Amino acid sequence: GTTLLVQVRRYLLGGWLWEFPIGGMKPGEVPLDVAQKELAEETGLRAESWTELGRFAPYKGVSNEITRFYLAEDLTQGEQDLEPSEEIRRERMPLAEARQRLLSQDILDGQSLSGLILLDRFLAHGARDIPGQGPAVQPPDSMGRRTKGEK
Repeated sequence: GTTLLVQVRRYLLGGWLWEFPIGGMKPGEVPLDVAQKELAEETGLRAESWTELGRFAPYKGVSNEITRFYLAEDLTQGEQDLEPSEEIRRERMPLAEARQRLLSQDILDGQSLSGLILLDRFLAHGARDIPGQGPAVQPPDSMGRRTKGEK
């Protein structure tokens, strides 16, 4: 299959990094809602189907933050809606090429690598018996209701 990576200008690191689309969450926000918003803003994509692949703790020694990683499917392309400070290129490619780009950078993106591991686990096992993997969920309808398992 194919996937989409973004190449993001990371000013603090002095260069560009290949990453999966990712974004931060404010207290009280719903993780799936944030994932949908970030995917649309960074790539212009909208997805009909979302599956939580798992969770990980990126800063376990200094924070109680939990990061969730989702698989977005049944995609529709729209326009990016970047913040003025963001520089983001997007590119669809075979999963094998995406893996190579993520792993061959001088500076690796830890969150994308964690997401790649969660994706590999999902592809190897499907939705069966994966700790931290939630059921497929649908975006809310026009009334804000979810059609499958609220997350």
